[in-house]
Amino acid sequence: MSSVDYFERKLDDKRRLTIPSELRDEFASGVVLTRGFGAYLHMYPQNTWDNSVEPELVGNILDERVADVNVRFRRGKTAASLDVKQGRVTIEQHLLDFAGIDRELVAVRAGAYWRVMRPDTPD
Repeated sequence: MSSVDYFERKLDDKRRLTIPSELRDEFASGVVLTRGFGAYLHMYPQNTWDNSVEPELVGNILDERVADVNVRFRRGKTAASLDVKQGRVTIEQHLLDFAGIDRELVAVRAGAYWRVMRPDTPD
């Protein structure tokens, strides 16, 4: 795992986030972006989503907590390949709106995924 646990970026005019070069191998399987629990986004490597998140979203079909978590993480979920040449991924406007991100953002490692938020988001 990379020693990079935090980075700041400005999105370009096409809403593309450039992933630091030290982290690009981590996202080689693809990038999944979802709404977070608060006014921020979660960013997962595709293989982390497939192996760690998807199994947790399966549960009793009548369990409202399972349904609520599925709605939280699947509503607006996007999956994309990382632009290998530039190391960029596009963030959809509806996700940026949800997190209140205009152009500047910070990303902080939260275990196996990243929390992506406005620079002034409280901890």
